[in-house]
Amino acid sequence: MRDLNDLETKTLNPSARRHFHEGVLAMRAGAYRAAIVQAWIAVSIDLMAKVRSRAQSDTWVVGLNNAIKNRDAKNMSRCEGELIREAGRLQLLTSFEMKMLERLREDRNLCAHPAFVEPGETFSPTPELVRSHLAMAVDSCLSVPPILGKEIIVRLKLDLDSQSWPTADSLPAYLKEKYFTSVREATKSQLTKYLIKESIIPPDSSELEVVKPETFALRCADAIDAIHDFDSPLLRQSTESVCSAWDANGKLRDEVILSMTGALGHFRWFWDTVGEPYVAKAEALLERGDLETLLRCRVFACGSPDNQRAMDAMQRRLVRDEVDPRVLSTISAQMRHDKRVLVPAVIQSLQGARTFRAGEARLRLLLGVADSLSAKDIEIAAGFIRGNNQIYEASEVPAILENLYQETKDVVGAQEAWESLANGLNSDYLGRNPSDPDGYYSYSKLLAAVCGDA
Repeated sequence: MRDLNDLETKTLNPSARRHFHEGVLAMRAGAYRAAIVQAWIAVSIDLMAKVRSRAQSDTWVVGLNNAIKNRDAKNMSRCEGELIREAGRLQLLTSFEMKMLERLREDRNLCAHPAFVEPGETFSPTPELVRSHLAMAVDSCLSVPPILGKEIIVRLKLDLDSQSWPTADSLPAYLKEKYFTSVREATKSQLTKYLIKESIIPPDSSELEVVKPETFALRCADAIDAIHDFDSPLLRQSTESVCSAWDANGKLRDEVILSMTGALGHFRWFWDTVGEPYVAKAEALLERGDLETLLRCRVFACGSPDNQRAMDAMQRRLVRDEVDPRVLSTISAQMRHDKRVLVPAVIQSLQGARTFRAGEARLRLLLGVADSLSAKDIEIAAGFIRGNNQIYEASEVPAILENLYQETKDVVGAQEAWESLANGLNSDYLGRNPSDPDGYYSYSKLLAAVCGDA
């Protein structure tokens, strides 16, 4: 049962709130007809203010203003009867909300004009009916700001295309407060569908003033993650709606599939939503696609897809050829989530280090995926590091390895691999330089850290 005080608090328009308050008082006093009349008055005040603010030069609004100015009762009554229709035309109300408010208006007429019924009939509203009218008035009208669905989307686009777009950490609270509070469910759905579509097919650069299309798309993807944090069912329903519409319209082309995977592929439910035909096509595209196309479509933004077939296909593509470490670095930078899918390719790249600088760069890539490494990964990487002097004799590698150890020392089973690597590098160095046991490349600091944690 809805609390009447809570409903009154949610009423935004001060003038409407006064009448709603009188309706609440009447409800509590058992004057149910008076409560319905006051509820309709509150709705009328609220809707008239919104319609006027949205369409000041509209013919209907001009007619309303003239009727009020001239005290033209006939036209004022006509405008009152058309008010809900006009609010719906301006997208201030959904079709369902229009039907419910029409029911309130009809009941108000029965309450205000009790003689205009069939002989012997009497309209006696129940407490439950009055409470439902009060709740519907607040939910559909009185608690909703005068913002159109299209207008709020324009505002969101300007926000996305600005220097002040919030960071990922503060985004959920920001989006929820600014765009998803005190708006109707239809508007929430519109906003969510817009973000999904723009994360896949962003605006052209000619439509943006501040950021590039790729940045705009990634910001939309971040917003999708934020919505998932505070309203996962809304995101799932909106995703299903977009996917179904695009599939029916033939829009699920190859690059759209890749971009959609990049925006939503880290959600397990996404793969259930799109179904087997989509999974099969995504698997083929991830394995066969050239890296330039995959990067342009931001497919790596999802990190590791939460679908084993897609995950395996992406890994096979990354290890199929020896990928330039600079490209691996670009892929890593694009990833917004778990980077497990990148680990085999990064470890494989250690074998190809032919210069000291290349050794350092590839080891930094390994450090970048540290939180995705398993004990087996560390063991394999350790073998490549110890077997390649272009890595272990590079000037920055001792410090990089010490950082890597700190990042992975808590990985189950990793201690043995680190002890083997540290002892091996130290003994190899002493074999080459017996008179310099504490030399720069003796890895004595790494050994001390590993042994200290053993």
